[in-house]
Amino acid sequence: MGQIMTHLGPETEIKKLCVVQADMALARYRLGDVTEAITCARSALTATTAMAFPLGWGRLDQVVAELRPSKTQAARQFHKEYLATRPASRPPSLP
Repeated sequence: MGQIMTHLGPETEIKKLCVVQADMALARYRLGDVTEAITCARSALTATTAMAFPLGWGRLDQVVAELRPSKTQAARQFHKEYLATRPASRPPSLP
């Protein structure tokens, strides 16, 4: 059991951070707080980039889609940061 906990420890926490921060970004944006939404989104982006965590990228895709209509400079800047770090997604090849 100890080996499992050691294996899941810090990496699991970073994965949680990816998802939770992206969800917080969505919540903050929906409440009208674009500044805090971007802060949370950047935290999620940093964690997701560090982990290359697919679920994190999926959540960030949602954040970016919701922020897209925002005309704020911070939202536009975050969108650029996101595009610069988001790996290209390729659909699985069929046999």
